[in-house]
Amino acid sequence: MPRIIFIAVFTFVLISCTKEKPKEQSPEISTKQVIVSKHAFINGFETTPQNNVIIIDEIEFLTGENAINEYKADTGKSPDEETFYIRNRKLDPVKYNVSDTIKIKTKTFEIDDKNSLSSFAAVFNSNEYISKLPFIIDIMGNYIVKIEEIYIP
Repeated sequence: MPRIIFIAVFTFVLISCTKEKPKEQSPEISTKQVIVSKHAFINGFETTPQNNVIIIDEIEFLTGENAINEYKADTGKSPDEETFYIRNRKLDPVKYNVSDTIKIKTKTFEIDDKNSLSSFAAVFNSNEYISKLPFIIDIMGNYIVKIEEIYIP
């Protein structure tokens, strides 16, 4: 009888040890959000004590053969220059909150603090040329985390 109990207990322990436990997702993976990049014009800024908001209007920024083909399709003509084509079929401004850890990358103008929305907004609002530039806007959740100027030759 003790031998049967020993075999039964041993079998139970062996089955329990070999039974695969469900894998838990690491917190790093489960809390990670996807960053979406959009080409856009910046239409304005709104600042409140609670948060900062940027208003963007999404565009298509095309280069190379794609730019030439789409320009011809839209206008029926060949482009004068074959560098890029910006298409904005409808004005659809959208507001996004700004992350506290925003990164700002400019190519044709300087700002005092590359991580300060107020520095960027001050230069942006004071210069008509800069206010017409396209940008790549990285969005995570409903927050803008990065603004990068698209260089226009």
